[in-house]
Amino acid sequence: MDSKIEYHDRWNFPRLTIASSLIDNDLGYATSGALSASFCLSKFDFKPSYSKTLTILDYGCGTGRVSRPLTPLFKKVIAFDPSSECIKLLKEENEKCKGLSDYTFVNMIATSDPNEIPECDVAICINVIEHLKEEDAEILIGILKKKVKGEVLVAYNQKVKNIINRYLTQEQIEEDANGAAVRLIDFRKNI
Repeated sequence: MDSKIEYHDRWNFPRLTIASSLIDNDLGYATSGALSASFCLSKFDFKPSYSKTLTILDYGCGTGRVSRPLTPLFKKVIAFDPSSECIKLLKEENEKCKGLSDYTFVNMIATSDPNEIPECDVAICINVIEHLKEEDAEILIGILKKKVKGEVLVAYNQKVKNIINRYLTQEQIEEDANGAAVRLIDFRKNI
């Protein structure tokens, strides 16, 4: 990341903070998102015929690297990031991607306004929560509880355990004790 950019301003420069080693490599940047999307799908283990009936929320989507490859696989993809700069770049990059494939992103809603998030069937939240202050993480979980009917695939660093742990079993907490974790969590059920 450019040392001239203050830490608190980093999300105003999405390409410098998200897969920053690929900042000047559009294809590498997009491909890394496709690999992350594939990983997410493997955790949900959906059949394509089933996923085409679902709306998925990518909470903290950044520039849409993961949202974009999900568009042909879901009925609707909601790409949400509280940074309007990220959403602006997502829309610009979607335009660049048109013509590279038959996918046109017509089934994607990209927004930085949480009020524009419709009810979703499932969600992903990949490496977002550990970057938030505790009160902002509580807001994130509140939105997921309100907007997502099913499970949320959460990849997180264990440093946010005080927030995540209330949704995990004791066995899961012990499994996660050594660092990063990926879990399907139903935030509507508080264990």
